[in-house]
Amino acid sequence: MTALYIILGIAAFITLLVLLRITLILDAEEALTLTVKVLCFRFRLLPKRKRPPKYRQFRIKAFRRRRLKEEERHRKKELARAAASEKKEKKAEAVKAAGKEEPKRTLKDNVAFGIDLVKYVVWRVLKAFGKRLRVDIHRIDITVATGDAAKTAITFGYVCQSVAYLKELLDRYLNIRYPQKRRETIAVRVDYLAEKSTFKVHMAFHIRVWHVISLGWVALKGYLAMPKHEPKVLKKDPSDPSSPDTPSEQKTPIDNSQNKKEKAPEQAGKEV
Repeated sequence: MTALYIILGIAAFITLLVLLRITLILDAEEALTLTVKVLCFRFRLLPKRKRPPKYRQFRIKAFRRRRLKEEERHRKKELARAAASEKKEKKAEAVKAAGKEEPKRTLKDNVAFGIDLVKYVVWRVLKAFGKRLRVDIHRIDITVATGDAAKTAITFGYVCQSVAYLKELLDRYLNIRYPQKRRETIAVRVDYLAEKSTFKVHMAFHIRVWHVISLGWVALKGYLAMPKHEPKVLKKDPSDPSSPDTPSEQKTPIDNSQNKKEKAPEQAGKEV
């Protein structure tokens, strides 16, 4: 019975973890701020908080410890680089000893692989991502100003048209909500007296852990459905003298038996 309770507890914990919602809050007014919210906990990504320096960081032992860690990290990096180089050399020697050429990808193969990757993986993930992600737009306020009245008017027209097209595109393909439900949620203004444009943005992006796992599953299915693009071995022309099958140093023996048979009657007539 205890084992059943443990299994049910683990299943409930995994279910709650999968249904957990992750929120990314974007706030740009005077400075760009990115905050991740999970349940009631907030973690600021940008800008990072500057912690006041501690006295123990300036001790000789602390400097010595940091120097030893840096040397150890550099030594591990050099060992990993040397191991990778040795593995590559061994592979090249094995291919050379077997008398085979290593498969190579041509530019055409790389282009075909990139097109199939976008068509089968990236496009499917983007379509699924648009349905899974929920975007709450609290405020987007753009003020256009350049210092020149004519240039400001032209730029203001471009910005208004671009924002209208972008809003229509996002409303069609993404799950967007306007929590405050007021006209000033997205506003484009013009200021002929200012010298520099400004913008204020406050948005929140919501996604669940289960949605992230489903997006990974969609990407995996698309990758498995892709046609295989294996590198091909470039075959050399047998008539090429530089081909390994017919080396330039090897010469084909000339058969003179036919010439001897043709010249035999002539030599017999001369002797008579």
